[in-house]
Amino acid sequence: SQWMEHELHAFTKGAGRVIPLIVDAAGENSLPHALRQFQWADFRGDFDVAIQSLVKGLGSLRHSKPLTRPEAKSKGYVFISYASEDEAFVEELKTHMKGRGYTYWDFRESQRNYQVDYTIELEGVINDAEATLSVISPDWKKSPTSFQELHFSKEVRKPVFLLRVRDPGPTLALAGMTFIDFTGARMAGFAKLDSELVKFGL
Repeated sequence: SQWMEHELHAFTKGAGRVIPLIVDAAGENSLPHALRQFQWADFRGDFDVAIQSLVKGLGSLRHSKPLTRPEAKSKGYVFISYASEDEAFVEELKTHMKGRGYTYWDFRESQRNYQVDYTIELEGVINDAEATLSVISPDWKKSPTSFQELHFSKEVRKPVFLLRVRDPGPTLALAGMTFIDFTGARMAGFAKLDSELVKFGL
């Protein structure tokens, strides 16, 4: 599973533990190389024995005190993805979002975690967001980061709203996708964005 490979790759970069659960011969034979270094729980035989083995492995993860509950993100938190050349439009967008009670994450303005790699930080930000707003323009096409943010948002099944502020021209990565047009009247574009966000319950 390609999804499993992505999840495993992202997880093993952190400090978490991985415990493989083997349920059949195919599972053992196709175990990814990265997982072969870990002790697995074998569920091909006695289920109770396997559960005891798993619980024993999880025992070392217990803490004497409960973990602090992470601060919840407010409803309507969106991730804004854009090329720096489109910053003037993004300022209009942020003003509009604030006026309607939405919150957002923008790498130039929002609180950053400088203790981790930027791409890992972005994974967490996009995963926590309710949706991604991608500002589309010819400069967006030249930005490898913007492409990555769009594709990762789709991979983790976040709603992606394409805000076309300048025509990027024919773009294979966007073929067949629907835009919210801001190349004409701004107010019409913002009204359409509002209605689309409401459709997704944001």
